[in-house]
Amino acid sequence: MTDHWIWVEPEDGFAILDFQTFLTKCSQRIDLNATVTDLLTYDWLPKEGVNFRVRFDASTVNASIIESPSFHYIK
Repeated sequence: MTDHWIWVEPEDGFAILDFQTFLTKCSQRIDLNATVTDLLTYDWLPKEGVNFRVRFDASTVNASIIESPSFHYIK
């Protein structure tokens, strides 16, 4: 699978989380440390081939062709 977002490991105690995912996980647990540890596995992120697929669409303008990725949810 191809990564479409350059992965940078969290540093200095900062991480990027989806707020709705954070709220959902917090409502399921009492232990905040366990919740944050679980969120930092990033298993909550969508996975290519499971939750979405990527298709490269070609566009032509003045004999120049550019391909752009488009993301499609898998139902």
